[in-house]
Amino acid sequence: MPEKAAEAAVAAGIAAPLGSVQIDHSSFGAGYALPTDECREALDLAARLEGLILDPVYTGKAMAGLVKAVRTGRIEPGMQVVFVHTGGMPALFSPRFASWIEEAWRRER
Repeated sequence: MPEKAAEAAVAAGIAAPLGSVQIDHSSFGAGYALPTDECREALDLAARLEGLILDPVYTGKAMAGLVKAVRTGRIEPGMQVVFVHTGGMPALFSPRFASWIEEAWRRER
């Protein structure tokens, strides 16, 4: 995988990135499309603090892992981190997750 990052840097005309790729599988939860409490918190944080809409299937769990890494010190202040948002927002509007939007709306009132 680092080779692809170096190739992308060359194509963009910038220096190859330093550091390493780290993959953390600890935020998957019970399975596909089964969000964790940490995922729900991450969705809320991203929306309120950054205006970033994430889905509860993939990017919400990824953001939960990122939040955990910051809170536990695995990601330290000042470190550069790339978060890849892969889409998935329509999942938020499925009947399965519609109650989340309603709950958030009620909390804000």
